[in-house]
Amino acid sequence: MNISKRTMEMLSRAHMYAASFNLNFIGTEHILLALSDASMTPVDEILSRYGVGQNVVMGEIVKITGREPGAFVEREGDPNEIFTHCTNRTKRLLYLAEFLTKKTGKNVVEPEHVLLAILKDGQCTAFRILAYHDFDAKEAAEDLIDILRERAREENEEFEGDDDSDVDEGEEDEVEDSDESEDEDPVAKFFGGQAPSRKSRATSKRGGKEKDGGKTKTLDKFCKDLTAEAKEGRIDPVIGREEEISRVMQILVRRTKNNPVLIGEPGVGKTAIAEGLAQKIYNKDVPDLLAGKRVLSLDLASMVAGTKFRGEFEDRFKKSLEEATKAGDVILFIDELHTIMGAGNADGAMDAANMLKPLLARGDLHVIGATTLDEYRKHIEKDSALERRFQQVLVKEPSTTDTILILKGIRSKFEEHHGIKIPDDAIDAAVILSSRYITDRFLPDKAIDLIDEAASRLRIKSSTEPDETKKIGERINEIMRLKQEAVNNQDFETAQKLRDEETVLEEKLSTLRQQVVSSEKDLALTPDDIADIV
Repeated sequence: MNISKRTMEMLSRAHMYAASFNLNFIGTEHILLALSDASMTPVDEILSRYGVGQNVVMGEIVKITGREPGAFVEREGDPNEIFTHCTNRTKRLLYLAEFLTKKTGKNVVEPEHVLLAILKDGQCTAFRILAYHDFDAKEAAEDLIDILRERAREENEEFEGDDDSDVDEGEEDEVEDSDESEDEDPVAKFFGGQAPSRKSRATSKRGGKEKDGGKTKTLDKFCKDLTAEAKEGRIDPVIGREEEISRVMQILVRRTKNNPVLIGEPGVGKTAIAEGLAQKIYNKDVPDLLAGKRVLSLDLASMVAGTKFRGEFEDRFKKSLEEATKAGDVILFIDELHTIMGAGNADGAMDAANMLKPLLARGDLHVIGATTLDEYRKHIEKDSALERRFQQVLVKEPSTTDTILILKGIRSKFEEHHGIKIPDDAIDAAVILSSRYITDRFLPDKAIDLIDEAASRLRIKSSTEPDETKKIGERINEIMRLKQEAVNNQDFETAQKLRDEETVLEEKLSTLRQQVVSSEKDLALTPDDIADIV
């Protein structure tokens, strides 16, 4: 069997994972765990995209084996030795991967072929793990076949997904030959049946939204779609920031230097302005040039997480920028903009800021940044080439009057969450007391925190069972024990008396609990509750 260096690394990792569970065999589940490793990009990205990342696979193996993994010890990649440790099912899986490799006109087995083999097998433990988590096998196969096509195209070779001529007859009896036409959907042929249409396969799990033919796969993994969240009503209303949002839109529709950077102290509402823009785009309350755009919040931390080798972060970031540029409808929001300075810069590698500059200079990409004034001066201003690509939008701390309006606008969200009422006097107290006594933080964040903390405390206090209720519950438990003893001793007269007492106490307990529930419905936050937190 001719396997690639990446596949050899994957098998070595599978051996390592199996050994960590103190097992001397490599099952298909260990193969799946190795495929979900970050070093197996893009296979691991496909698995994560459909909700089966490495942590999920590891958790399922723990359930199956009843063991927790021990230390991971790197092992030498000797194919012959590793193959001897494979179970018969794993060996059949690798032979199937080899067969599928030849069907694509190749001779070297890649990790993508191994995952395709798992999807084709449909019976192994690895597939059952995927199926348990509602893994979309047909859509994943589409992604894998697209990757193999693209790789073949880059090598100037034709992707021959329907050519069985290179396969010896009977080499793999699990796969049957087919006489279907060449223009048939390869995914339908791969699964031996009718696959869904390409349009339905392109339907994302995120609210049924199309993936634009897979154009923004990396962005979908590392970004949060604020426009989609606005559509689903998951963004709090943005109040009192019309001037800043209008300024952001004005900068975005410029021909050059069309990238706003929101500068303000922590907690003044910089992220809320980006969310407000997303809401306006969804409500179609924006200029024509911004209509239909998507505001995607880029999570640099998750992009860096899991990178083990030099160049992995740069590759992810570059792919994200390329996808955003090609899509043409993306506005990237980068919170803590200063973190791009030096991000990924190791051993002379290019950092994120230097990858971003050329795109900003050409106007190929819309970016909204957010940072504090101190961080802007410390990091961004020092790089004049980056600084002149952005237009500053100062976000000042709102006044107490504006903060009161902001809190009234989001009051319903907190009332729904905590199950209590938040009257106007509690809001006024939160704003006034936080402004007066909490001097190291800024409005509206500190006032919102006071409301949230006080509501949480009130809810917990009201949910505590009264002492009388506890005593009645304990007495009922004791009566049940005594009643059982009386029955065992055939003292039915005593058992009847205990039963009558139990009935009376249960009615009393039910009444008390109804009173507690009724009082919880009428719970309201007071200025005193706010003052207790301060």
